[in-house]
Amino acid sequence: MTCPGGGLAASARMGDQLTVRRDLPETLTTAMERSHRHPLMTWLIRFLGWDGLVPAAIWLLPFAVRLLVPKVPLLIEVMAVILPIVAFFLRFKVGVWHISINRCGRIVRSGQFVALCCAILVLALVDAVIILTNVMPEGALTRSDLVFLGYIYVFYLSCMIFALYPGLTNSPKPPHEYCE
Repeated sequence: MTCPGGGLAASARMGDQLTVRRDLPETLTTAMERSHRHPLMTWLIRFLGWDGLVPAAIWLLPFAVRLLVPKVPLLIEVMAVILPIVAFFLRFKVGVWHISINRCGRIVRSGQFVALCCAILVLALVDAVIILTNVMPEGALTRSDLVFLGYIYVFYLSCMIFALYPGLTNSPKPPHEYCE
């Protein structure tokens, strides 16, 4: 049976057994259905991984390149262009996937999508500036510049807190995706 939003789904009423969604890899869907983790714990894990590890990796990679190849600043300048763009599309794809599997209604998901797009666009600009600090002369960024970047990062985090919100119900799929 097909739902209005696309993808295949089973008829699902209270007490019926749900079938695997065909628009997601079977192992991933099975893992999602078997997951007994509380939605807020899922949210926290996504948030920490997404907003802690990914930016840290993007910001530390040019630093490592500068240590390994100190005489080629052009390489870091190229990275300042390429890394934020690649990270933007990676974040977009993964973020849209997270939004598509959460347990929120359509209106909330639409807001989450807007928040995701705003957040990752802003973070791409912050990524570029932070990467370029590896080739900037000493003192190029003042304290007020760093404070401004901090405010932008807080804006990013606020948007991502909302964008990655998984919903609170323990049902495997949100009620609006059940087909009659």
